[in-house]
Amino acid sequence: MFDLSKNLIEQLPGPHDSIVRFGGEEFSVFLPDTTQEECRNIGQRMVDAVASLSIDNDASPLGKITISAGYVVSPSTHTPGLEQLLSEADLYLYEAKLAGKARLAGSTEKQNQVC
Repeated sequence: MFDLSKNLIEQLPGPHDSIVRFGGEEFSVFLPDTTQEECRNIGQRMVDAVASLSIDNDASPLGKITISAGYVVSPSTHTPGLEQLLSEADLYLYEAKLAGKARLAGSTEKQNQVC
């Protein structure tokens, strides 16, 4: 778990970006002042970085640990509550999981936003 966490943290480019363990196998990443495109790129780097670790996982159909991620982007002019953001990100997470292993899914609004 340490290698996995360290690898995810290394993908965060901003000084105020943070990652917290949210549940047993779930993490929440906060990327203030990040556009939708940047958020998607960072998320994809995280998915790819974990896959590159090539950690064995007999319970996975791929035989390796992978992550799926859901993200939501909020307009900088209106930030919903944390509970709403987490709920929306969770919906995208399950969308990514349904699409297969090592996937990313998220909001598609294209205005000035905060991830």
